[in-house]
Order: sequence, then structure tokens, then C-alpha cells
Amino acid sequence: MKTIYTILFLLFTQFTFSQTTITLVCDKDNTMYSESGTLSNATGVNLFAGVTSGNNKRRSLIHFTISNIPAGSTITTATLTLNCNNVAPQSGNAGINIHKMTVDWGEATSGNNPQGSGSPATTNDATWSHRLFGNTIWTTPGGDFTSTPSGGASISQTGVVTISDGGLIADVQAWTNNAAGNFGWSIVGNTEGAAGNARRFASRENITEALRPKLTITYSNPLPVSLISFKSSLQANKALLTWKTASETNNSHFNVEQSADGRNFKVVGKVNGAGNSAVEKTYTFLSAGLVEGKNYYRLAQIDFDGATKYSSIVSLSFAPGLRLRIEPNPVISNLILKATSSIIGKQYYISSSAGKVVQKGSITGETINVASLANGMYFLNVEGDGKKFTSTMFAKQ
Repeated sequence: MKTIYTILFLLFTQFTFSQTTITLVCDKDNTMYSESGTLSNATGVNLFAGVTSGNNKRRSLIHFTISNIPAGSTITTATLTLNCNNVAPQSGNAGINIHKMTVDWGEATSGNNPQGSGSPATTNDATWSHRLFGNTIWTTPGGDFTSTPSGGASISQTGVVTISDGGLIADVQAWTNNAAGNFGWSIVGNTEGAAGNARRFASRENITEALRPKLTITYSNPLPVSLISFKSSLQANKALLTWKTASETNNSHFNVEQSADGRNFKVVGKVNGAGNSAVEKTYTFLSAGLVEGKNYYRLAQIDFDGATKYSSIVSLSFAPGLRLRIEPNPVISNLILKATSSIIGKQYYISSSAGKVVQKGSITGETINVASLANGMYFLNVEGDGKKFTSTMFAKQ
């Protein structure tokens, strides 16, 4: 009987894709005061930005840790939320700009002054002259930050202020790509040339948690593997599995899994991944242990951090014919049987070239004695369990 098999394959583009939204609370903040390089407000319940009626500038610093965003993620939205709780009288629509800091700075233990006049700085506080008081000064007094604002807002009254400009998205993306470059933002009055437009905001120490500065980020998880194709075929009674990837991110390896029912899978092999790759890769795996009937396969893609994603399932139907080889041929007395599966207990039939059965019996071992047969050509057939070996011809001497 001729070997019969069926190959099914499925093309698909990726293992997984999802978007995640997180909201972070500010984890470091401070206010700097232009009239003195020794004033700070690390533990204050408020932050200040703008210019006082006495023409003194106020700038605030805020920072958010975003290390929980997976490396390689794409930032799609970034919204900074501040709560303004005081607006200078008759200051119009003056507002704030948000600038990305270019160096690190400190929040130490300077006291809480809710009215904005500042408190004596302690070691490593940020002040107008020092990014780390007592140790390191700013290159430019008032803070080192990018000249182009990342975002901004006009503020004419107290309440919630949200900023979601594209510059914030770019900043968060840069910090996701390089966490070591995350030094937060400076909040700067957008009309620092005019007196009397200061704004006050709740700080991270504010007793009302809901009023504290927050950063809401939506990001797309990195695609661990962009899969172009996954195919199965039969090769020498084994399953040949082939798959191609267009790109890989943090891909440690693939586990090849097999199932007889499409539900309960077991690992039958491991193939190392490319780690990080932006070029097409081709993988192959030859799996033995085919069972008769349907064989199901899937790939488990394993990240370096142990996270696992599964591919869709491909199947391969295997219905092997019973094949028999005999030796020696020609034979004098004993035929030695070589079969693809056990034939012990099965019935054998030896027929002449005219089709007449001249010898039959039950197979009890690896040989059949044919010494009593006359010289000539014969056919050997073996049957059992509803299956039949391919007829095998031999010569008797």
C-alpha cells in the first residue's frame, strides 16, 4: 500500500500584539528660586512655575520612572496631568512650557513651604545654581534643559491641566529606548519676561494623592517575532517543520510542540532564536515520533525573560503503508523479513507467479522457511489488523 499523507500549513504575520496603558505618579520633584541659589522645596506639597509679583522666577522639576515599559515598545500616547491650585491674580492666560532635562538633579530634604518662598536647601537638593546642592552646579543657572519645549498649556484658572503634545511622546520614547537618559522635565513659565504670572501645582507630596502629578502612557508591546510562514511536510517518515521570521525582538528560542489531539502538547525539540534581528530568518526542525493519523504542531516562542507566546497550529496526517523487505533474494531456504513495523502474529501468504497460494502461515519470528518450494518466482504478502504489506517478489533457487 502506498504511503498516504496530507500536508496543511498556515501563514500568519505575528505571535502577538497588544497595547497597554499605564498611569505613573511622579517619583521626584522640586522647585528652584531665582533670587537665591540656596533655596529649594523638596518636601513641599506644592510646585511653582512662572514669575512672582516681585519679578522672581520659579521653575519646577518633575520625574517619572518608566522602567516597567518593555524594551522595544512603541509609545503611542503620553499625557502629563498637573493640578493647578493657585493662579496669580490678573495674570491672564499665561501658562507653562515643559522642557526635557538633559542632566540629573536632586530632591533631598529641604522643608515644606506651601507659599512658595522656598526653604534652605540640603545636600543634593536642586536649586537655581545647583543641580545637586553642595556638590554639582548647573551649566546654566535655572537648570539644563532642551531649549525647544516638549509641550505646554495656557492656564487662566485653577483645575486640571493636561499636556499631550507630540514632544512628550518623543521624550518618553527616548527614555524607553535609553532609561539612563531619563532626567524628567522642567516646568517653566511661558512668559518669564513678565512679572506676576506664577502658577502653583500640587506636588508628589500633596496630601491628596489624586492631585499629584501623573503621566499616562499608552504603548504597543514589542512584537517578539513577526512570523512570515509556518509549514509542515513529510520526510522519511518524519515531520519536517519550516518557519520564517521577518523580525525578532528578545527572542531566546523556539520550543517545537507536538500533539495527537490538538489540545495536549508536549515539547519535542528546541531551536535557538536570533535574539534581535531585522532581517528574514529561516528555521527547520525534523521531528520523529509521528503517530498514525493527525499530528499537530505549534511553536512556543520564548523571550529572554521567559515570557512565552504560541503560534497557530499546523497539522500533518500520517497513514503509513506497511512495507516489507526480504533478503536474501534469490533465497535457498530461509527468507529474512525486514518490516517497517512489527509483523509478529500476522498471517503470510506466498503465491506463485500464476497467483496460486502455495504456502501460508503465521509469522512467529524474523524468518520464513521456503526450502520446500520449487525453484521459481513468488510473491509474499503479509496481512493483519486490517492492513496489508505491499506484495514483495522473490526468487526461489
